[in-house]
Amino acid sequence: MDIRSILNFKFDFHSFQRSVPEFKDSFGINAKKLLEEIINNFKNFQPIEIAETDKIVTHRKFMNIAPGGMNSLSISFSKREIRALAFCLDYKEKEQPYNIKIIQTRYLNYAIKLLSDNYSNLMLIPLIDCHLNSWPYPNELLIDFLKKRFEIYRGNRPELISIKKNAEFILNSRGAIILSAKFFGEKIKPSDVWNYLGLREHTRSFKYFDSFILPYTDNLLRTTYTPDKIGEIIDFLKVHNNEETDKKVLARIIIKLGSSASLEFKDRIKSYVLKRIGDPVFNIHEWQASWEGATEREKEQLNKARGIFTQWYVEENIEMFFDKLSRQIDPEGFKYRKAFWLAYARHIENFKIIGSKRIKRLLQYDPKTEQLLERRFAILSNIPDESDESAFLFRIKNYVFVEFGKTGNALYVYKNSNPDAPGFDRRSYTIYQLKHLKINQQLFDKWDNGEGRVIHLGSEYYRWQDKLSTWLRRTLGINNIRGYYI
Repeated sequence: MDIRSILNFKFDFHSFQRSVPEFKDSFGINAKKLLEEIINNFKNFQPIEIAETDKIVTHRKFMNIAPGGMNSLSISFSKREIRALAFCLDYKEKEQPYNIKIIQTRYLNYAIKLLSDNYSNLMLIPLIDCHLNSWPYPNELLIDFLKKRFEIYRGNRPELISIKKNAEFILNSRGAIILSAKFFGEKIKPSDVWNYLGLREHTRSFKYFDSFILPYTDNLLRTTYTPDKIGEIIDFLKVHNNEETDKKVLARIIIKLGSSASLEFKDRIKSYVLKRIGDPVFNIHEWQASWEGATEREKEQLNKARGIFTQWYVEENIEMFFDKLSRQIDPEGFKYRKAFWLAYARHIENFKIIGSKRIKRLLQYDPKTEQLLERRFAILSNIPDESDESAFLFRIKNYVFVEFGKTGNALYVYKNSNPDAPGFDRRSYTIYQLKHLKINQQLFDKWDNGEGRVIHLGSEYYRWQDKLSTWLRRTLGINNIRGYYI
């Protein structure tokens, strides 16, 4: 049944022309040809999907009857139902006993026989879709069926002609790897792959392209790559729009770049990572390999990537806080505190930037801080809106630290178990919630006390830095990951 029958559309150009006497003179020959071309194109229109209810009915009927054998299926299925079956090979429901795809069962050969005995070229698109979405383990039985059909295909549909032309890459269980190697060797941008294969837009998120981009990424990361090349992979991911592929590819890139990646590389992927996976602390559940069939190695890779990305994010915001906020009101001392906390960035598990309404407006003009403002910025209340005051709140292990924008304010150190310690779930803080009156002793007065203030005296001689470094090593068992002397 074609689209005109479905819509009960019986337009005939010549009948229409006869019904309007002046039509022939008023309607140019070019417009007439264009209208006839549109009608002929829609005559061959083929839907890429069928209704969900049709899928449920067809899938259930097949799964119920298939155990009875091929004869039972042949008797029970009409031609219309067999055409619908072409759309159902990779369909499954959530609940048993229908939570398995036909392509994954021993009854697939029955389905292929039904389709073969009642074949129509209209079946090719849904079957190709099923095939492209079955990677990384495409079914050889379906591949053989499609190969035979495309070998004798003589139609004029551009998409099917392109698939036939690119059978080496599409109708081949190693096709995605072969195509990936071709793109890499010939320096073709991976985001051009859909145009190269001539596939419709709805195929962009299919699993075939996961199997295409993963070896491409691995090949690139084994060479001397540039930020632009990493950017090309991100461009592909944006078009592919598949969460599982995002996590696999981004984990590989982040791990390869490592904790000491340059700012130019980090800038290429940071915004996309935060948008597609999320904040590594607040969206920790998204940083898990939760897709079906995820391997232990993939789980370990994503967790390792999360650790590295967290360090990147912390370092970037330490630099932003001291360079953009603290520097204005502490032009001499900011650089010493910045260098010190960058040396411990790997150990910072959570952080928040707190500032006046003026500070928030300042950050809103910087595209790099867009995601920061959503979850990691809080207003410092009970101070003038135009104040320059700001604070960097962060946690290392079981301690909470508060650094202020201006050196004249001490560093405040709280045990996380202290009910007066500022939490990380607030949208606003008062100055007294950040520097509580009970924390009035020097941190180094009693080394075993575990709470107190650190006055930033003798920065240029590294007095407070060396003492605090010793305290962090003794109390928290951590060492600086790089030097803090400048």
